[in-house]
Amino acid sequence: MLQEWQRNVEESLQFFSFLSSIFKEKK
Repeated sequence: MLQEWQRNVEESLQFFSFLSSIFKEKK
């Protein structure tokens, strides 16, 4: 269960960094 939570966190971080890069390109 802990591994699954950790994997979800990593996916969320990747998604967040993906959004950040998009916002940076828009500016």
